[in-house]
Amino acid sequence: MPRGVTLRQGKSTVRIRATGEHEIRTETTTQGVGTFVDTTYDGLVPIGSGQALADGDRTRRFVYPTDYRTFRPEPGQSFTYDTVYWTGGWFFGVESTDTTNLSVVGRDTVRIGDCAYPTVVVEKIVAEGMRGIMSDQVPEPKLFRLQYSLDLRIVLSDHRAILPPVVPDSFTAD
Repeated sequence: MPRGVTLRQGKSTVRIRATGEHEIRTETTTQGVGTFVDTTYDGLVPIGSGQALADGDRTRRFVYPTDYRTFRPEPGQSFTYDTVYWTGGWFFGVESTDTTNLSVVGRDTVRIGDCAYPTVVVEKIVAEGMRGIMSDQVPEPKLFRLQYSLDLRIVLSDHRAILPPVVPDSFTAD
């Protein structure tokens, strides 16, 4: 994918392109919400920092993976990293930390139109930190199921495990 690919699903358009050997830039534009840009290692593990939400939200995200370069998305492999969120200014702000575990649990195929893409199934468990000053409850971990294409180095489907899977309406090379 020298110039990238575009996935479309409902009101969202996701443009994906490689910016380095393992660095993948994802730009998600959702009608009525705005645009969110993310950088990942091999399209799976977020790296660096950035704005957490679109449209001027002041929340910043800092990802602290241990050694993401050693993680290989193969059945039986797992990887854990922390994400720190900071909302507010330098003098007064709120910080919270999410812990994410990625576990590759099998192989599958995603069909988009007439094409089939081999994938690995990744279970992503996110244990969210407390949000806000007055938070008195610790949320339960959330389980997501991802269909990750090794060939394309992108996630073709990402959904809460309690919901049915959703695949893109279309997939095109740019």
